[in-house]
Amino acid sequence: SFEYLTSTKFIGSRPIVQKTTDTTLAASDAGTYNRCGSHIITIPENASVAFDIGTEIEFIQTSSTGHLLFNSGSNNVVLNSRHSIYSASGQFSAISCKKINTNEWDIIGDLTA
Repeated sequence: SFEYLTSTKFIGSRPIVQKTTDTTLAASDAGTYNRCGSHIITIPENASVAFDIGTEIEFIQTSSTGHLLFNSGSNNVVLNSRHSIYSASGQFSAISCKKINTNEWDIIGDLTA
């Protein structure tokens, strides 16, 4: 039998979610692994969705065309990435988003301009 964890602070498997359109992250996305096409993922301001600091959300681009893109839902949301690049490199590029402060996220992974 399986036991389900109710805490968002655990090490183990992540629920797999299929994203089929552009979307703004919701509280239910915390701790998930998201399979996406070449969509736009908007990271909202803390006042709209109060993710816990330390929240991680993972993404993989499954489509062979276009690029999965991350943007902020407000000028108050800071996205940190190497060279300020927020686009997945292409099919099977993996990206991880981690909330590190109230309105600040690190975006890491296989990114391209």
